[in-house]
Amino acid sequence: MYKIIWTVVFWLAVSAAAGLVAHHGLFIRGKWHVRVPRVVLGHIALACVVWSLVPNTSDDPTKHSRMCFVMYTCYLASLFSGMTIYRLFFHRLRHFPGPKLAALTEFWHVFEARHSTNYRVMQRVHEEYGTFVITGPNEISIFHPAAIESLDGPKNDNIKDPWYDVLEPRTSPIFTRSEDDRRARRQVWSHAISTQCKQPRCFFHLNAPVLTGKNAYAPRQLNLIETLARCIASYDSNPVKINDNISWSSFDAMGDLTFGHDFWHDEVEPMAGGY
Repeated sequence: MYKIIWTVVFWLAVSAAAGLVAHHGLFIRGKWHVRVPRVVLGHIALACVVWSLVPNTSDDPTKHSRMCFVMYTCYLASLFSGMTIYRLFFHRLRHFPGPKLAALTEFWHVFEARHSTNYRVMQRVHEEYGTFVITGPNEISIFHPAAIESLDGPKNDNIKDPWYDVLEPRTSPIFTRSEDDRRARRQVWSHAISTQCKQPRCFFHLNAPVLTGKNAYAPRQLNLIETLARCIASYDSNPVKINDNISWSSFDAMGDLTFGHDFWHDEVEPMAGGY
């Protein structure tokens, strides 16, 4: 009887220790937000390993299954308890003001902004907590215009927010968080849009010659801006879907710059009452 009890206590202690080791030795480091499928599959594999390693002390498979379930629950409880204690009392951002739930999990921010009203959430926490507010376990929101130059200016080595990993494993010059990768991709475009490109050049697109170069880009982009202004003016006193208008105008500008022609939104969308 005592042997069975000690065996159960031993495996529960191993499970609790495994949870603490997993947090402090593994999950506390690295970009785990882009490896969620691997984490899920890894824990499914771990459940299978637990099932195979834990000895069956009785002939009843139900008791063995119950024991494995308790061990796995103990592991998860230890893992999340370690995360909670670390983020509340030992994290480097623990001294910043903000909602306690925000310091524990990103799900707080997701829930608060569930109606696509993140700007209201940010305004509320700014008014309640001040200029520097913790809005995630590893996230500080700064409500001061000087922060833009300090964090995103030309003379700093900061990398982009983890949000830019949304396209993983794909990437682009805009979404890459690697400075070396961004620099290599940007070189391809630098020759095309450089301010040193002063002489117009001609190539053919859709059976029509198109001028490129600094002197040619400006009037074409100005024409797109004027088209956007006319589209907004066409609403008269009616509400303007400014997000849609600006989005389509941006795609037209990128299409003209990249392919030598916009996407004809200025011709198609006005018929539907917008850009």
